Amino acid sequence: MKIFSKICMWIVLLGSLLFTSSAMAEEWVASKLRGGVFVFDGAGWQQIFRGHIVDSSRAIQTSPSARVVFTRGQESIDVQGDTRIRIKDRVGNLNTVVEQDFGEITVDVDKKNVQHFAVKAPLLTAVVKGTKFTVKAGKSGDAAEVKVERGRVEVRDEERRVKVDVKAGQRASRQAGKSDVVEVKGRGALEPIISLNTNKPIAKNSAQLKVALGLQAAPGQQNNENANAGGNGNGNAGGNGNGNAGGNGNGNAGGNGGSNSGGNSGNSGGNSGNSGGNGNSNAGGNGKGKGKS
Repeated sequence: MKIFSKICMWIVLLGSLLFTSSAMAEEWVASKLRGGVFVFDGAGWQQIFRGHIVDSSRAIQTSPSARVVFTRGQESIDVQGDTRIRIKDRVGNLNTVVEQDFGEITVDVDKKNVQHFAVKAPLLTAVVKGTKFTVKAGKSGDAAEVKVERGRVEVRDEERRVKVDVKAGQRASRQAGKSDVVEVKGRGALEPIISLNTNKPIAKNSAQLKVALGLQAAPGQQNNENANAGGNGNGNAGGNGNGNAGGNGNGNAGGNGGSNSGGNSGNSGGNSGNSGGNGNSNAGGNGKGKGKS
């Protein structure tokens, strides 16, 4: 019985250790840490140290000179200084979303070990496809960049409703301007940009994407607009303007004006005399007449 009891005790102990090890493997732990790293616990910012286990959804922020690496098995999230993130993780489902407010992080994840892993930064979202990549986000939310070191990442622009695969040696960036779109640069052939609504390619590069989204006119249309502006504008100004001024204006002035002036010339002359006579007469005569009466 004693031997049986000892065997049972060792089985329980071993099971407990395996459970603890398994749980630890499914949680993000601060394996490397330098400088001030803080977690917001609802009441205020509390400093954490190496070995800290991430509490899902709580904000984590590093001081400017700090750095922390969170690991889960073979996966890692390397957080640089002056960065704020939240790691939203469903333990057991290996479903992780890192919300990045600003700063810089580098993620090393094996797609085979996760059902879903994404980094959501202002303007861009990076969805893991088995890779190592870096995400940068401006503090004011005016810019974001995803740089791929290994494998590939699906980068999404939710505002423009498009996505594009970014491969090793390439980077995708986005500014916050009204006509700005995601732009991919780097070595190798670029993948097509795909609509999130139809899941079909709509552009090969950022210039074509602006046209496809109606943010910019096609080059041919721009030339036509310039040609119309120069042709119609000059035509109306030179043709109709001069025609009316020279034709109708001169016609009326020279025709009707001349006719009336010429036809009534006698009247004009007579009237002129009348004007002089009547004027003088009225002024002198009538005036005096009225003065007498």
